[in-house]
Amino acid sequence: MTGKARDLGLELRHPILDAFPQVVWTATPDGSTKYLSRRGLELIGIAPEQVMGWNWLDLLHPDDVERSRQRWNEAVNAGAEYVNEYRLRQPDGSYRWYLAHALPLPHTDEGPSGWLGTWTDIDDRRRAEERHERDALLLANVRECIIVTDPAGIVTYWNDAATATYGWTAAEMVGRPLADRFPEEARPLIAEMMGSIAAGHDWHGEFEDYHRNGSRIWINARVSRISNASGELIGIIGTSHDITARKRAEEERDRVATRLRLQVDRMPLAYVLFDRDLRIIDWNAAAEQMFGYTRNEALNMMSPVDTLLPPSERPAATEVLRRLRAGDMAAHAINDNATRDGRRITCEWWNTPLLDSQGAFAGLISLAQDITERRRADEALRASEERFRQIADSISEVFWLTTPDMQSVDYVSPGYDAIWGRAREALYASPQSWMDAIHVDDRPRVARVVATSHLTKGYDEEYRIVRPDGTERWIRDRAFPVLDGSGTVIRVAGVAEDITAKKQSEEQLRATTEQLRARSVSLAEAREEEGRRIARELHDELGGSLSAIKWDLERLAAGLDQTSVPDPSGLRQRLDLLAGTVREAGETVRRIASELRPPMLDDLGLVDAIEWQATEFERRTGIRCQIARSGAAAPLPPSITIAIFRIFQEALTNILRHARASLVEIGVMADTSTFALTVRDDGIGLPPRDDARRGLGIVGMYERAALIGADLDVTSHPDRGTVIRLQAPLRDEGAEPA
Repeated sequence: MTGKARDLGLELRHPILDAFPQVVWTATPDGSTKYLSRRGLELIGIAPEQVMGWNWLDLLHPDDVERSRQRWNEAVNAGAEYVNEYRLRQPDGSYRWYLAHALPLPHTDEGPSGWLGTWTDIDDRRRAEERHERDALLLANVRECIIVTDPAGIVTYWNDAATATYGWTAAEMVGRPLADRFPEEARPLIAEMMGSIAAGHDWHGEFEDYHRNGSRIWINARVSRISNASGELIGIIGTSHDITARKRAEEERDRVATRLRLQVDRMPLAYVLFDRDLRIIDWNAAAEQMFGYTRNEALNMMSPVDTLLPPSERPAATEVLRRLRAGDMAAHAINDNATRDGRRITCEWWNTPLLDSQGAFAGLISLAQDITERRRADEALRASEERFRQIADSISEVFWLTTPDMQSVDYVSPGYDAIWGRAREALYASPQSWMDAIHVDDRPRVARVVATSHLTKGYDEEYRIVRPDGTERWIRDRAFPVLDGSGTVIRVAGVAEDITAKKQSEEQLRATTEQLRARSVSLAEAREEEGRRIARELHDELGGSLSAIKWDLERLAAGLDQTSVPDPSGLRQRLDLLAGTVREAGETVRRIASELRPPMLDDLGLVDAIEWQATEFERRTGIRCQIARSGAAAPLPPSITIAIFRIFQEALTNILRHARASLVEIGVMADTSTFALTVRDDGIGLPPRDDARRGLGIVGMYERAALIGADLDVTSHPDRGTVIRLQAPLRDEGAEPA
């Protein structure tokens, strides 16, 4: 025997090992490989020396090396049995699973004398186990409940999903009849399933099942046969899943759908549901009433669009449909539609496209309202508003419309530009700017009235505005609320007019009325004074003369009653005295009559009467009078003559009473159409205009001048006298004044 053969030891001493179906190997006491049978060398395709010692570790799968080295070392050190599984590389480079099993050889004092081991190919088993583990893991983690029974209904498999769904664990159910978990009332359903399986048919359906806690759950289940190769029933498998949430959602959906259907059928708008080909698939009662087609007729229309749309409306409808198909979610439209009885109505359509899960057009929901009457009303309203606008634009007043809160101006007429002196565009941009133009003294009052009254009874206010140029205008502004049919304020309307001229006229009227009142008082006082003067003169002069005449006549009568003959010379003397008294009385009567209406007005004319009056005034008062005449006056109407003469008399009376004058200059100018009189004195002038007693005589002069249509002007300066100028037209103005 050669040395090499001796080194192999057991390889030569035990040739029978090479015939073993398993791979046999030996190792030295320290664990180093010493021998590998021929079958092992053939399986791994290597030379013997490549496996000797610790080289066998190189044949292992990298993931198994450290684990295998550690376990082998532990067995060697302990002298104990060694069992391990690892993968060995094959000649083609692949790996197969082997079971390594070694036992220590008989011991010596130092320990085992060596090791005898085998490799058994377990690759098929390991892969089957791995598949089984994967399948078990898959079944354990699947969401479907999986329950397997034998043909008699005894549970053989129960996965985790079944535990989660029904509440029983696999430990509780495996080995028990499946029917035991169902209450008595469910047994007929189980019998039906088993009968279907026994007849060779699978069973599928939905039913209400039971949880361990007594609650009810809805289940979707499929029960199938498990047969062997010869078709013999060897088991039953059932798969199921909990559909309780879906069922409840479906029930809720059905309730909502029922309510929605009720609402759709009751809604006043026409409801039309189209499919992707624009065929009608739903049509409510309002649509039947609006278009005249029953629901069945609508659902069977071959071309609803062509049926419901007149030809003139189809191009616009085509564009709306294009937008809807493109995903426009608000393709609103107003168009004419055709009814079953041939009428044309105007409808307003609200359209919403329906999209499928891919976002493609899948149909259309359309709501329609018949607005035929509304459109007619709108057209009539627009025509009315246009007429109104034309009227409002043509009036001089400012017509305006605002929102109920008066924060936005809907309309203001062009009169605003002219009266306020501001552009309407500025008011539209800043609706409160009209308030800013109100006079600061009037603004709080107007603001308070506007804030409290514009939504109830409206208001009627007068106020001042200040225009951009600083001028003030008086405005009368009237506002009233505009209500809809329900009584709700929808607008506030108003008219503002410029009443400046009216205000000025009222002011002038008040001033004139005050003047007339003062003149009336003055005239009454003047007449009363004139009456007192005449009475005084009649009493003092004429009355004294008449009394003297009476006394003389009484003495004369007394003398005649005596028996003796009166003295002729004495009687003559008394008669002369009586005649003188009568003459004086006659003079007094003529003077008073002359003052009431000078006879020279009728005898000589106005100019000579004025000159005579001036002469008499100078004679009686000592105030020097100078008169200048020019022109030749035409014969004057009596009313003008007496009015001018009385004004002249009043002027001289005022000079005598108030002027303290020494000279009066009188100018008379007359022609065929005008008579002018000027009276100028060198006195102290008139008192200030605000003197309450000023001008009672002057008021009378103004009154007389107004009665004949004459212009009277009174000018006065302190210490420089007064000038009265009268210019009268030569026409008769009516009855002769007193």
